[in-house]
Amino acid sequence: MASLASLNLQHRRKQHLFTQAHIDKLVDAGVADHVTAAIPAWTGVADPGKAAEMVEARQRAAVLRHIAEVATAFPAAGLQGVDFQFVPTRTPNAFTARVAKDDSYAIGLDYAVPNLLHTLFVAAMLAHQTGNFDFFGTGCARLVSLFHVGRPAPGLEEDLLMLHEVYRNTPESTRAIIDGFGRSVVEFVITHELGHIALGHFLRAKAPSLSTPQAGPIDISAFDHQREFDADAWAMEALLRVAGDDPRRLTFAAAVPFLSMTMMSFASRLHEPATDIGRLLRDTHPPEAERAARLRALAAKQTERVPVTNALALLVKIDRFLYDHIGH
Repeated sequence: MASLASLNLQHRRKQHLFTQAHIDKLVDAGVADHVTAAIPAWTGVADPGKAAEMVEARQRAAVLRHIAEVATAFPAAGLQGVDFQFVPTRTPNAFTARVAKDDSYAIGLDYAVPNLLHTLFVAAMLAHQTGNFDFFGTGCARLVSLFHVGRPAPGLEEDLLMLHEVYRNTPESTRAIIDGFGRSVVEFVITHELGHIALGHFLRAKAPSLSTPQAGPIDISAFDHQREFDADAWAMEALLRVAGDDPRRLTFAAAVPFLSMTMMSFASRLHEPATDIGRLLRDTHPPEAERAARLRALAAKQTERVPVTNALALLVKIDRFLYDHIGH
């Protein structure tokens, strides 16, 4: 039987991002050809809506496998049975919903986040390689405008085509880093939410509530800054633990958290949240730049656990390049 927290997030889904009405709107705006053509090309399914649902199902299954992996590594943390759903928060962040009635938890993440951050990393890599920050800054503004503001920006399709070509023509070893970043950034965001549960934040601190017709009041993981920092630290340690002796996974566990926060420190400036959960997360979470700095310091202490690899060097260089241009 599904938990009340899970049922509530399923209700909040409302409709898939790639419904035919949404696609028609993008086509009318003249920027959707590549967006709607790429997803069927990736999946082999002609209908864009069905293709997008297939992509979402695969991504959800991967997140649930990760939750199970972390729960196994931390058997006393109370993570068994935590569910996950994609929900339209229109903000690049995750949250945990808790229903006291059945003491259930479910994590929600906006549909766009996995693809947004994967694409932004390609843009950040290109900006670093060319020394031109505009490849990241302009691309970030246009992608955020589409995914989180709901307003297609001129030049977006050209950006996507260019970044797709960059990805396609990148050496296989570098594509593996790009794809690894895309997977790992979602794992970090989800593991941060698991940290709130494992650290007992819902039980020890007053969490804000939202009223729902399905499950009554639900508590949302929006805490004070210190608890957010603690969840970040727990997430990095958890990712390092489940990485075992795998040098690639250890690299991503140490570097992706601070690099993703550096990227989001710029993206978060470009939109005002349009949903209740989005505004709540913005108003309660510490600035991404501060989170990046703390995560960077934590990663620097992991030199005995994390081997120096080409992937680690690239991620650190991209982070430094963005940091120098964004300013804090």
